[in-house]
Amino acid sequence: MEDTRIMNSLPRLLYTRREAAEALHLSDSSVDMLITQRILRPVRKGRRVLIARAEIERVAGLKVQRIWPAKVDGKTTRHFAPALGKPPRAAQAETRRKKTA
Repeated sequence: MEDTRIMNSLPRLLYTRREAAEALHLSDSSVDMLITQRILRPVRKGRRVLIARAEIERVAGLKVQRIWPAKVDGKTTRHFAPALGKPPRAAQAETRRKKTA
């Protein structure tokens, strides 16, 4: 009984993606994009993606200009993180094939 009371009084250290989105007043997809762009650093516990409270507070203090990449030909390129200069996955796979050949 006392163990439960102690655990309830401790502040949580890790939050789910959805809880982090609520704390940052963003959508779940925007939190995923922040993780993709390596602005938000998650903690992985097996298959679960969790975000530390300190990391949520750090990102809340940042002035992020744009979360989603600019549209190209009227379409959003969701899997491309322009902040890192990272090519789309298809281009990455092609580059790997050239290196092994």
